[in-house]
Amino acid sequence: MLDIIVIVVYIIILLVVSILAYSKNYQNIFSSEKMIPWWILGMSYFITNNDNLNSLPKMGILLEKGYSGLWIYYTAFLSAGIVPIIFAPMWGKLKFMTDNQFILFRFSGKSAKILHGFRAIYVGYLVVALMCSMYIIATIKLLVVYFQMDYNIAFGIVSVLMILIIFKNSFRVKVKTDFINGFIFIVAFIVSAIYILKYAGGVGFVYKTLNTDFYEQTRLFPQEGFTNTIETLPNILVFFLVQWWSINVLDGGGHEAQRFMTARTSSNAFKVAILPIIFITIVFVFRSIIFDSGMILSKTQSGLIPISNGVNDYEAFFVSLFANILPAGLRALAFIAFLIGFITCYEAFLNWGSSFVSVDFISTYVKKDANEKQKIYYSYLVMFLITITALLIAFYNQYMLGLQKFIFSMAAGVGPVFILRWFWWRVNAWSQLSAMLSSLVYTVTFDLMYKYSNVFHNGFDSLLSQWNFSYYPLKLLILTTLVTLTWLTATFITKPDNKEHLKKYVEKVKPFGWWPKGFETQKGINYSKIGLLFIYALISILPFIFVWMFKFYSIAISIVLFVLWISCIFIILRQIKKQNKQ
Repeated sequence: MLDIIVIVVYIIILLVVSILAYSKNYQNIFSSEKMIPWWILGMSYFITNNDNLNSLPKMGILLEKGYSGLWIYYTAFLSAGIVPIIFAPMWGKLKFMTDNQFILFRFSGKSAKILHGFRAIYVGYLVVALMCSMYIIATIKLLVVYFQMDYNIAFGIVSVLMILIIFKNSFRVKVKTDFINGFIFIVAFIVSAIYILKYAGGVGFVYKTLNTDFYEQTRLFPQEGFTNTIETLPNILVFFLVQWWSINVLDGGGHEAQRFMTARTSSNAFKVAILPIIFITIVFVFRSIIFDSGMILSKTQSGLIPISNGVNDYEAFFVSLFANILPAGLRALAFIAFLIGFITCYEAFLNWGSSFVSVDFISTYVKKDANEKQKIYYSYLVMFLITITALLIAFYNQYMLGLQKFIFSMAAGVGPVFILRWFWWRVNAWSQLSAMLSSLVYTVTFDLMYKYSNVFHNGFDSLLSQWNFSYYPLKLLILTTLVTLTWLTATFITKPDNKEHLKKYVEKVKPFGWWPKGFETQKGINYSKIGLLFIYALISILPFIFVWMFKFYSIAISIVLFVLWISCIFIILRQIKKQNKQ
């Protein structure tokens, strides 16, 4: 009964906030005409980038391979500072409804329109549907574990829930509810971690046992002699040297750009991107405690591991820890925290994707004379179509890690184009279009050949064995090379953008980089920004290192690293103050 009361109270609060926001006759569901305070946008940025989705596959990897298997995620810290330090301030100078409109601003001619329309459908519909399907799978597992529900029944309930979410998915409503959700999420994880750690035997027992009986699972680097697994040294090198820049859209485009542009100024956009680092670190520390307790409990109480289709579902085990250990009331709060983590991210991607299709495709190329009422109708219709597609994808995919790897592969080699288009005049619309298309075509072709061609399959397996690779990292390395060669070739065999068009872009954004003579750009190398990129990367990775050191290696070194982390944050805060004076 207490669980039900807590969940009902939360739903009522959420409905009241949504109704109050809509009572102001707000029409635009993709942006805000009025500037929203940076601290509200910053909390929204945090809750939609809280890594809650990755917690499920991470738990599965930990139980199977230990910490050395998580390098597929660790290397993201290398790019952590690029968005807040470099791109968020530039997005803050722009006033587009969608970040896809940047294409028409940066590129010129018919090629720009082709790319603009293609990306609206490809990313706004297909990629977003794939992303949304992962949050649907996660929410289904939440219901299955918490309420011992049949998977198909849970799928039906989640389907109805996702469709209902469409009708409250306005950007301005969302960022306000995100502010409430963010604090609930943080509190729930802190308290839950304390209870789960106590249940597992307490600090002394858990970490003494991990250090003595679970050494292979707590080591950061792979054991010599491992072959064809995700944690071999060649695989880690691919994650470190290629994955982080190859697969990610590192220029802040996406649902993040919605928040940066709503901040209205470079200074506010910078603060929106910086604020979440403290909250992310707090949640990370307590989530890692849950991971550690989970490793112990998976061995001592295997009954906590859910069964899916007759096999242990290690991804769902992360949720099972909360569902089966926490007391009444707190159990419901943890359920809400999970729901918040999944639903807010789902809403963010759905809102962002539908803005591409309805604003950048339908209103721009199909129904140019649509009135405001029709535009809103199209927006909700697109959200519905994306949701149905995401549900179909989720129906045929039970595990998230496989979908994540496929999405990573789809973007192999695309990342550099999204960065260089801001700084290099020679990058044009054909560069970006060829990168996106070739990445998709090469990925699908590669998988089909591996599945249906015995010659290709056996040859590739031979390479995996000889070079000590697993399938995904070597595939990513090959695809990145092919895509990079493709978009560079397309760049140099096509004409550059119109110089007058480029000048308008440069005058507005004031980027540094490589531009024709006569363009007023930032001169010289901005060493302070290079330093801040390094510092921000440290801020992102140091919590993991000093927490791991504290638990498994040296308390003294951990304290030194913690002091270094605080010092780095102080430097970043000084930079915020400097930004305010500009």
